[in-house]
Order: sequence, then C-alpha cells, then structure tokens
Amino acid sequence: MDYQSKNGFLNRLIAMYAKADFPVAILDSELNILWCSDTAKLSSPCLSLPDGARTLLSGRDLSRIKEEIAVRGSFSTANSGDLFSEPSVSLCALPENCPGLYLMQISTPTPQGTGMKPEGLSRVLSSVNSQYRTPLSMIFSTLSVLVQDARKTKSGSELAKIMAQYETINQNSYLILRNCELMTTYTRLSSGLSPVRPVRMDLYSYLNSLFEVCADLTERSEIPLYYEIPQGVLTISCDQSKLVCAIMCVLSNSCGFTKEGNSIDIRVRKIENNVSISISDLGLGIPAHIQPHIFEPYFSYNPQGGPFAGNGLGLPTAKFAVCSLGGTIALTSVENEGTTVVFTLPIIDNDFFPPAMNCDTVDYLNDRFSIPWIYLSNSVHCPLS
Repeated sequence: MDYQSKNGFLNRLIAMYAKADFPVAILDSELNILWCSDTAKLSSPCLSLPDGARTLLSGRDLSRIKEEIAVRGSFSTANSGDLFSEPSVSLCALPENCPGLYLMQISTPTPQGTGMKPEGLSRVLSSVNSQYRTPLSMIFSTLSVLVQDARKTKSGSELAKIMAQYETINQNSYLILRNCELMTTYTRLSSGLSPVRPVRMDLYSYLNSLFEVCADLTERSEIPLYYEIPQGVLTISCDQSKLVCAIMCVLSNSCGFTKEGNSIDIRVRKIENNVSISISDLGLGIPAHIQPHIFEPYFSYNPQGGPFAGNGLGLPTAKFAVCSLGGTIALTSVENEGTTVVFTLPIIDNDFFPPAMNCDTVDYLNDRFSIPWIYLSNSVHCPLS
C-alpha cells in the first residue's frame, strides 16, 4: 500500500520530522523502512536499505519487539557505551489512523570533532587504531631485521627452525592487523563515520587487476579463482576503497570456510543501469538455521563446533560497504555445497569526481600490506619481508 499518498496524517508527520532534521524512520508491519530522514541515514547508513531497521535490531526477536510495543506502548534498546555497541533506538506504534506502522527514533550521534582533534567514537577509534598499528609496525620491522640476520648467520636445519618461528609470529601479526582493520572499518561504516569519496574509474579494468591478484593469492592455498568480466570500458563514479572492502570480505569467507575441491567463480554483469558482481564458492556452505544471522555483527559460526570462527564482521562489513555505495547484497548457500554472494551497484558517473589512482597487479603483490594481503591473511601464507 502507498501509505504516503493515502494518509494525510502520515504526510504531515514526515514533513515535520524532515523539517526538524531528527534521525527517525517510519516502518511497516514487518519493520521494513517506508521513509527515513536524511539525518538518520547519515548517522546509521544501513537505514538506506529497506531492511536497515532490522539490521539495527539484529539479534533480537522481532515478534517479541512488536508484542512489547502492543503491551507497553514502546520498545527501546540501550547503548551500553562499549566501543563497538550499536546506537540506541526506540520504537512505538503510530496512531490508529496509521494501522500497523511504527516510528523508530535513533539516538543522536555525539560530535566527532575533526581529523586532528577527534572526539567521541572517532577519538576512540583513532586511539585503538594507533595502539594496534604502532606495535604491529614495530613487530613487522623487527622481524625483517631478524630474518635478514638469520639468513646471514644460520644455515640448514637451524635456519629452517628459526624461520618457521618467525613465520608463525608474522602470520599471527597479520591476523591481528586484519582484525583491527575489520573492527575499525565496520564501526566507522555502521556509525556513519566513513564518508563516501567517489572517484572515476574504469570498473572492468580495475576488477581485472584486483581479481588477477586475488587469483594469485588463493592459488597459494590451492583454491583456484576464476573470473569473467565483460569486454570494453565501464566508467563509473564509486568509492573504490568501499568496493574493494566488500569484495575482499566475501573472498575471505570463501577461502576461510573451505573444503577439498573448493574453487571460486566470479562473474561481473551489466544489467541496465546496474552492475552485478557475483562471487560463488564450492566451500562448506552455511546451514539453513545459521543463515538468518549471517549479517549480525560479531556473530560467527564454527563448523567444527568451536565458539568462534572469526570476529563475525566480514559479511556485516560487506553489507554496510555496499549499502554506502547505494547498492544491495544477497546471499544464498547450501551446506556442504557452497555459497553465492551477489552485489548489485548502480552505475553512476560524474566527471566532477577525480580520477582513480589504480594499482596494477604487480603493485598489489609487491605491497605486502595491501588490502588483498591483509583480508586474505586468514587463509593465505603472508610474506615475511
């Protein structure tokens, strides 16, 4: 039903909230978004998607939320104040002349300061980033010196033994760097602290270079990667860093949840005014009862029965990154058969934006701290120096 065209009260309510610049959304009976203020989208980018309200309520029983509203008149979540906690939200039912509709109010974000003087969550993230990355830089640089020294002074089995120890330190340092990257990226995206910075690029050429690098890296883990990209040029204006972040999050899962005979197949298609990027694997797949939770932050599923299989931020980060680009993401999976994730992005081009500074395949591979190396470090042996 087109509620706005048939309900004068709802139109007046929306006009009032839009003018007041409050972070609010109007939801239907299934808690899908009918309307959302620009302020709410800025503070919680997931609200740009139809299911964005359910994303903010991840991990909660939606039927119980509606029951509580029916009994108590409202439902609220509390922000714990923890570093990576979601913003608090409140829901209430609209009057009887708007049957089955809900009003969602999102907590107003605190001031974030500037780049040189960050405040609020930006300040915390900057501090965490510094406290992780500075020690890691020292570890990586010290390892490079130790490796060079060992190669000069050791030989035979003694060299092999010490190099194996250095490689263990190196690989685990990469995993810490990867987790730091995922946690800060997810938090910035989900909190509206990662502005979209489009650049003009030939998407097909860029994806060719990126997938060539990824194929080289996954082959080292004996997982062949095949990709099919249309011929020609497709110029779009897009935030390159967010696009590569979404792709690498999915590829990381495809490599991490693997089994014998796994392979990855990527297909890029232009469909009218959109471009589709499909990433399919023949890995472990996701059990049906787990799939409703796959986009919940910090939810992870260990097929071996352990409590964790990662930090649970890969798919949530991919979803927020794609959402910030104005796109959609969908996943299908069959346990023990594999998983397919599809991004659909709008084709938008504006010569106002600066040209992209693309890295070619050699640049990506030679830079051992490039995004492909970091994101695939959970499954690929990373270089010592």
